[in-house]
Amino acid sequence: SVSRGGETRPDLGESWRRDFRARIGVSHPDIWSRQDVSSALREAAEFLTEDRFRFDFEELPEGRTVQEYFNFGEDDDSSSFNEIILFSGGLDSFAGALQALAGGNGNVVLLTHRSAQKAITRQTRLADYLKERFPRRVLHVQITARRKATKAIERTQRSRSLLFASLAYAVARALRIPTISFYENGVISQNLPISGSVIGTMATRTTHPYGLLLLERLLATLGDERVAIRNPFAWMTKTEVLEVIAKFGGQDQIRNTVSCTSLHTQSTEISHCGSCTQCLDRRFAVYAAGMEGFEQDVHYRTDVFIGARDSEKSRQVAIEWTRHARSMERASPDDLLSRFGHEVARLMRGHPGLPKADTLVRIADLQARHAKAALRAIERALCIHGPAMARGEVPGSALISTLSEDSGGEHQVTENVSRMPRD
Repeated sequence: SVSRGGETRPDLGESWRRDFRARIGVSHPDIWSRQDVSSALREAAEFLTEDRFRFDFEELPEGRTVQEYFNFGEDDDSSSFNEIILFSGGLDSFAGALQALAGGNGNVVLLTHRSAQKAITRQTRLADYLKERFPRRVLHVQITARRKATKAIERTQRSRSLLFASLAYAVARALRIPTISFYENGVISQNLPISGSVIGTMATRTTHPYGLLLLERLLATLGDERVAIRNPFAWMTKTEVLEVIAKFGGQDQIRNTVSCTSLHTQSTEISHCGSCTQCLDRRFAVYAAGMEGFEQDVHYRTDVFIGARDSEKSRQVAIEWTRHARSMERASPDDLLSRFGHEVARLMRGHPGLPKADTLVRIADLQARHAKAALRAIERALCIHGPAMARGEVPGSALISTLSEDSGGEHQVTENVSRMPRD
């Protein structure tokens, strides 16, 4: 409801950080007003959003009806569950669910936040596939929570992890489940700025390691039973996530997954814009894994490699994403510290069990693997689309047409690089 300054972020993003005072009615204000709880809540919210918060809690009026979100139903399986998986319907969450079920013997809860009507059908289709393939081992819990009556003027939604963790915690306590999993590849989780012109706060922290650690600490203040929050894909690239899907035989479901951040602009026929960073992540990984044949039914408004990019923003984002990925191929740990010192320091805080030097080496290795995958994707795209380029059928504004003329200079990217947790 409160703007961060619009897409162009004028005056070096002066309006990016906002101040909020939230007065919230709760059943147990004595718990929420405790110093340890309120401090943990404020720290998590402020890290995720880069806003400033003050929370005041008051008791709900007597007789007020409590809104019910969870209805497990009388016919639901009474099995015990090992893990709650935040299930968005993207490649990463689908791969995580597939790995947990095919690679183990436990039962899982797929927790889906139903916010975008255009994604619900695909989310349900994927969940039904998993329920049919792994009978009596999957419970799909779907929560509808969305804005009503008014239109959003700010779409960054950087506090969404707090919502997801809250919903997952409620299910975890109800069903006595010890683990909440956010499956998202490490490159997006770390989300290093793709350009110096991208304000640091604009790189979302949805599954940032330190953000997940703060959320876990918050949950630990609320009850005696510990609920762990983890990201099992924290050290994997998107290409490696696709290889997990292939390993467990789920390739034919890739077409049903959605990765795009711009769902509000898409249609039933066109599920991906082809211009946002998530679409670039996805399509490059698909090419790098040689799995483009499984995306034949996935329609991009702009073909990532050969589509005409008519808007300056679309061209800039594609060029900057590609340039950043290629630059990571030979980036040493010292290079990363030099270029992304502040961001790397935050990542180190998210892995308190690892020595800082080891964390830095693992970050550099992950980014190098990502770069190599991007280069493989480019080579494959040139091989596939070379004949069309030779005949002059590829527009000059297409990404593949600009790769060889990219001088390495920096473009002014104005896109909000807020990668939604579609994966």
